[in-house]
Amino acid sequence: MLRSKNTFFVIMVLMIVFDLISEVNADGNFYIGLNNCSDSGSGSAVQPFCTFEHALLQLRPGNTLIIQPGIYTRRVIVDSLVGLPESPIIIRGEDTAAVIFDGGCSTFPCDITEFNWEFTEWDMVDWDLSWELDGFISIRDSHHLVVRDLTVRNVAMEGVRMEGGDNLVISGITVDGTGNGGIVANGSNNLAVTDNRLRNVQLGYVDRGGEPHIGYHEAMSIIASQEFEVANNTLNTVLKEGIDVKETSSHGQVYGNTLEYICGVGIYINEAQDVSVYENVVRQTGFWLLDDTSIACGEHPVYGEAFDAFYGTGILIAVGDLGEVSTGRLSNVAFYQNVVDHTREDCIQFWDEWRDSGIGQGEMKNVQIYNNTLVNCGLAGIRVDDTEAVTITNNIIALTEDDIITGNAARVSDISHNLYHLRFDWQTSVGTDFLVGDPLFVNMLAGDFRLLSDSPAVDAGRDIGLPYSGNAPDIGAFEYGIE
Repeated sequence: MLRSKNTFFVIMVLMIVFDLISEVNADGNFYIGLNNCSDSGSGSAVQPFCTFEHALLQLRPGNTLIIQPGIYTRRVIVDSLVGLPESPIIIRGEDTAAVIFDGGCSTFPCDITEFNWEFTEWDMVDWDLSWELDGFISIRDSHHLVVRDLTVRNVAMEGVRMEGGDNLVISGITVDGTGNGGIVANGSNNLAVTDNRLRNVQLGYVDRGGEPHIGYHEAMSIIASQEFEVANNTLNTVLKEGIDVKETSSHGQVYGNTLEYICGVGIYINEAQDVSVYENVVRQTGFWLLDDTSIACGEHPVYGEAFDAFYGTGILIAVGDLGEVSTGRLSNVAFYQNVVDHTREDCIQFWDEWRDSGIGQGEMKNVQIYNNTLVNCGLAGIRVDDTEAVTITNNIIALTEDDIITGNAARVSDISHNLYHLRFDWQTSVGTDFLVGDPLFVNMLAGDFRLLSDSPAVDAGRDIGLPYSGNAPDIGAFEYGIE
């Protein structure tokens, strides 16, 4: 009888504890923090969980894990976390600037002997393509998951990496200081990477032998992923490429992003299909901010000589250069209403690496370039090489240092209704129904490339399906009368 009473007492206590936990988390929220924390508690705001290993195990569809302010120095691995379409799992910081994941790199290139990673699967002596690259926040094979509103800084690896999974949202994250990429998705479908801020990315690392290495992936990489959205992100001071969509990625949109001071290429579309790239601003490619002073990337104090192989191109459309996974094919890609301003080399360039390396001939087809504004291109406005016929229409190309439109595929392309503002007398207009003259921007020096009312570009374009006011579409990225 005594034993039965004890059993009943234990059951009652457990029921009370369960009721308390249910009451605390009735809204589906759990908390993790550094102060007054306990992994044996309820995960409430007043007594949060201590470790991500424990907190992540508690999450079910519809739950939110709220990260309290503080500096977290351990990697976070989110593995096989599964929400539902109508009830995703959310992991978010209470405040983007105050919730910080810090990898311990005091300077860049980061000396890998300085920081305290807690895993051993990598050979830290030789960081090359044989490595299993990963993120300080690593999201693996997860579904219907949102991660947002936090900061990752001072990491020698990638900031955030997604490997596999689907229906993932990465939003409102600041990545500041990485040796490798900022946000990378590999084989992740139905993906949204939006409203993130990346700066000081791909700054490299120093191996145990004291040799500096530039990071591998781009600042923002979409690799072999389908159905994706890369939107309204800001990238600033990037040592290699900015946004790269590659390796058979398809059915995606890249729009509303702003990229400045990108040493390699601003936006890089490599062997992708069915992708729209629009309303992006790309400035100062091939240039770097050193102590708030703009320098050519070839003058970088650590990696200067390495940038002989980099482009400084605003937008690059390419096949090849992907090793064993390369298919040599790109198709159905549209670029419209983008602004490219101050590039060290071409504003827009096509590149068949297979042809350059002597492997063979790649295939780039059904590419459209329309209603863009390309200004102060260090070489050509558009270099159309080694591709099938391209549609190039309604673009403003102003003050290039080299040819306006050039390349071995220019003569077979549909080039019309462009406005050319020539820098030199020897430059030649290309195509049909073109205009030559000052486009009359609102304020070119300030980077405001909207049109004044008396611009020759107003009502001078070709109707290709974009909304317009007036008698005909305008030429360039901005339609006068439509904000």
